Amino acid sequence: MKVAVIGSTHAGVFAAKQIKAEVPDAEVHVFEKNQTVSFLSCGIALWIGDHVSSTERMFTNHLNH
Repeated sequence: MKVAVIGSTHAGVFAAKQIKAEVPDAEVHVFEKNQTVSFLSCGIALWIGDHVSSTERMFTNHLNH
């Protein structure tokens, strides 16, 4: 089975992980329109609350699982 997940915020990543958990043989591809992938949709709250030292640490360019 081939699956395309559009968007890599919480819902997209959760969907991809669930599909792989339930169908390990599935070929899952996650597509994101932005150049960086953020796993912290609450990033502003973390930044204001001084929980992160650098905004660069809230992003990654690689999504391999």
